Amino acid sequence: MENIKNLEQEIKKIKQRNDKVEADKAWETSNFRKIIIAILTYFVIILFFYFAWFSKPFINA
Repeated sequence: MENIKNLEQEIKKIKQRNDKVEADKAWETSNFRKIIIAILTYFVIILFFYFAWFSKPFINA
């Protein structure tokens, strides 16, 4: 009987872990995250172009 309870607890822990992993994966593949990364990358390139004295950093980035 004790062994069955231990197995049930282990299964419950595994299911909780799986839920957390699925939530993390949803964030990693979300379109919102992709857009934020693209915008931040664009602004970093603009800063580099601006401080490197390139012409029209907003357009050339």
